[in-house]
Amino acid sequence: MNEVFKKGQTVLFQGDSITDNGRGFLDNGFGYGYPLKIKQIYDGLFSDDNDKELEPFPPNKADSGVNFVNLGISGNTIRDLLARYDSDFLAVKPDYVSILIGVNDMWHFCEGYGEHVTPELFEERYDLLLSKIKADMPDTKIIIMAPFIFKNALLYEGIYNGLVDFWPIVERMAEKYADYYIPLNKVFDKLLETHKPEEFARDGVHPTPYGHSVIAREYLKTLGIVE
Repeated sequence: MNEVFKKGQTVLFQGDSITDNGRGFLDNGFGYGYPLKIKQIYDGLFSDDNDKELEPFPPNKADSGVNFVNLGISGNTIRDLLARYDSDFLAVKPDYVSILIGVNDMWHFCEGYGEHVTPELFEERYDLLLSKIKADMPDTKIIIMAPFIFKNALLYEGIYNGLVDFWPIVERMAEKYADYYIPLNKVFDKLLETHKPEEFARDGVHPTPYGHSVIAREYLKTLGIVE
């Protein structure tokens, strides 16, 4: 185990509904998806309480001293992340920020109510967002996660065909700006060799608890927090 995040540091999760995952409806304000799982695991591993003698079955109040913040918003696209850059990136001044975005840029267009986000436009906006982070917060570590979709999704063909063009762009952005890159599309493709897509996302997009656990595991492994 590697205590990558230090006490007092801020770890920000950014993205769309996959990251949001009900954070506005729960008392914890954090949702119940992969950001919560990462927080719970990290707090459990590196809590100060681990050095103390506790009463049997204490309340689950482990705290690593790290400030985890989830600001994912359901329905967001790369344009939306840019629009809330000042309030939800710069104002937070995270030491680490992860970004999982892209599926809505295709999904909304395929549904007929979103703009046509070409690969060129997607790259232009993603590059602008990341360049702003690098310029304004040069010490912030950037974690880029590739968007994904499963074969049981509504409008699978259209969204998938769009993401095929986005994946090389996300990889280029990671090579140019990121400290860590998590190719979730490839991770899930590998798992689909032995699992059914509905195990990871019943609607093909929004992960099940199992799907969120996969994302959390890859995040923790990629950062070297767990093996």
